[in-house]
Amino acid sequence: MAIFFHRPSAFLSSTAALSATDIWCYEQVEDFVHISDRMFKKEAVIQMEGQILNVLKFEVSVPTTFSFLARFTKVAMADEDTKHLAEYIVDATLLEYSMLKYLPSVVATSAIVLAQKMLGRGCWTKSMQDHTTYTKSALTPCIKDMNNALCKGYHNKMTSLVKKYADPKYNNVSETPRLEL
Repeated sequence: MAIFFHRPSAFLSSTAALSATDIWCYEQVEDFVHISDRMFKKEAVIQMEGQILNVLKFEVSVPTTFSFLARFTKVAMADEDTKHLAEYIVDATLLEYSMLKYLPSVVATSAIVLAQKMLGRGCWTKSMQDHTTYTKSALTPCIKDMNNALCKGYHNKMTSLVKKYADPKYNNVSETPRLEL
C-alpha cells in the first residue's frame, strides 16, 4: 500500500523524529497521531517507520562514551598512551554510581583531559572546545569525580580490568600514577 500526503517531507521527518525516541511503544504512535491533529494515520506512521528502518538496514544506535572517545581523541591528536589511558579511565568509571550524572560526551572529553594531565602531555585546545562544545571549567567536576574514582573506586577490586590495561599491548597505562586534584 503506497502512502501519499500533501506534504510528504513533513510526514517523513515527523516519523523519523518518532523513530529516534529512545523507547518506542504503540501508545506513542497514538500520541503522535493526536499531536499531528490526525494529519497522519497510525498505520501509515508504522509503515513509514518500517520503510525508514529498511533504508537504514536497521543500523541505528545511540552514541556511547566510546564513540565520543574515538572522535575526540582524533581531535585532541592524542598519542597511543593517551588513548589507552583515556579508555582505561572510561572503563574504570563505568562502574561508578557518581558518574551516572554525566553525559557520555562529557565523560569521554573529561577522560581525555585527565589522561593528558596524568601523562603530562597535551593540553586543552580551542579545537577541542569547538568540537566538544565544552569549556575546561565545565568539565572540572567530572574530571575531579573521575580522578576520585580512579584513586579509590570500585574498579580497583576488579583485577581483570587493571590487568588488561597493565599489559604491554596497552602500554601498561593502568600503572600510571594518579593525580592529587
